[in-house]
Formats: sequence, C-alpha cells, structure tokens
Amino acid sequence: MRETNFPAWYHRLAIMTIGKDRDVHPADFDQDISDLEESEEDSDMVDACECSDSDSECECPLPEDESDSREERKRELREERKCQLVERECLQEYESNREMHVQAASELLQQSQIPGHSPRLALLAGSHFRLHSADYVHYCYDSELCSTKYVEFNRLPPLDDDNYDYTQPPARDAEIAGHFYFDSRTSRSFRPFSPPQLAGQKEYRIKTQSDDFVSDSDEIVSDSDEIVFQFIGDDYLTMTVGRELVHINDAQVALAPEVFKFVGIRTGLNLYERAKTWKVARQQREKAIHARRGSEA
Repeated sequence: MRETNFPAWYHRLAIMTIGKDRDVHPADFDQDISDLEESEEDSDMVDACECSDSDSECECPLPEDESDSREERKRELREERKCQLVERECLQEYESNREMHVQAASELLQQSQIPGHSPRLALLAGSHFRLHSADYVHYCYDSELCSTKYVEFNRLPPLDDDNYDYTQPPARDAEIAGHFYFDSRTSRSFRPFSPPQLAGQKEYRIKTQSDDFVSDSDEIVSDSDEIVFQFIGDDYLTMTVGRELVHINDAQVALAPEVFKFVGIRTGLNLYERAKTWKVARQQREKAIHARRGSEA
C-alpha cells in the first residue's frame, strides 16, 4: 500500500465518483468550499489510499490531480457571489424607487384631499398590481427565483347562477377575492371581502386561505394568516404580511422584521407620465397658495 496523506475532501470525491463510475463535476466541490475558505476538513488527512497492499504500483490519482479543478471552482463561486450581490443591490435600489413613488402618491392624496371627502375608487375586480419591497429583496432574495411579485383581485360569480355574464361589470359592492404571488415558494389566495369604495389610509384586514397553489417550502402556514391592504388610489396600494408568509433566507432569519410591507402599482401604469402630472399639480397648488396669501396680505 502506498503511504500518503490525502485531504478529506479528496477522499469524499473519490468515493462519490469511483462508486458511480463518473468524472468529477465542478459542483462536487461545493460541499467543502461553500464558505469559500479553507475549512478544517481540508487539513484532516486520510492515512492512505484505497489500493490493496501489493507489489504493483498504486494507480490512485493524487489530490493534486483535482486541486486545480477545485481552485477553479472556488474562483467561479466567488464571481457568482459577487454578481449576485451586485444584482441584489441593484434590485433593492429599484424597489426603493418604487416605494418612494407610492409614498409620493400617498402624500399627494393627503395634501389634495378635502377633509371628509375621499376620492371614489374604480372597480377593483379584475385589477392586477405589481408588488415591490426593498426589505423583501434584502431578506428573501434568491437569484434563481427572482420573479415578478404581484397581487390580483377577481370577481366572484353568484353560486346559484350558471349563466353569469362576465362581460357585464359587477356591482360595486359585490364581494371580490384574489391571490398574491412572490415566487414559486410563496403564493396564497385570500378570502372574499367587500371591496373598498373610497381611497385613503384605511386598513383592510383580510384572511388568507389554503389552496393548491401554495408555497412549496417546509414552513407550516396557517389557514388564517392575515394580510393588510391600504388602497391609496386607483393605481396604488400597500400590502403588509407577516414574516410567516415569506421565505426568509436562512442567514437572515434572526434579523428579518416581523412584518414585510409591499407597495403595489397597477400593471401598465406609466410612472414617468404620472410623475410629470404630479409635478404640474404641485406647481399649480403652490401658485394657488401664494396667490391666496397675497390677496390676504
């Protein structure tokens, strides 16, 4: 038997590949270099190779034969993590900008609202809103599951009417339902509720319900989890959910907040044109205030 010291990672790969009669794949190294640093396991040496004790020359490959591949894999993982970090930071900035846009809409609504007179909302049934949250990106980001988050609201046809005409608009007070989607791990429906009639800061607390289109994570999700909506206007809303309804990254569990707040922007809305409209409205409002103050002086 050839006396040599093999690192533990090499011994593990030898068993894996020889037993399955296959070559070493780059991902085979990931278990030992997940932290991208040399682990204690690297220094644990195996006393000898697996060859039988004979006069023939040992044909087991040396660790050096795979060390270059392992180092290359470490470089690849470092680059992947750098790219993922940049992607996450860019996405967080994008989400923050959307949050600021909705906050501006909320402030404009409050400034222009006549006390006791809230704007009337359009029909909510059939609407679709894209959801944004910088906190969600920070604590739940997964580069392989980065998808469009949304919430949508649907009308409920009468249970006793098989000939219900979907081409006709529903009554304004007819109950609606819907569901939200964060990624393939997290999606829930919510129970029917009476749609809001007026825009504002009022909170609407709605229970979720189980269905076949639910998270595939191992988390146990209650059938009575609550989500909270605020309908700021026809084109904007906020949606708040508890942390049990999101899939938090393992490294962030201890730091994640108890609730996650999302802003919703109606799909298809031109934010640039809307921002220009707001700017004109603010300028007109400021002129009116100055004119009134001038007449009072």
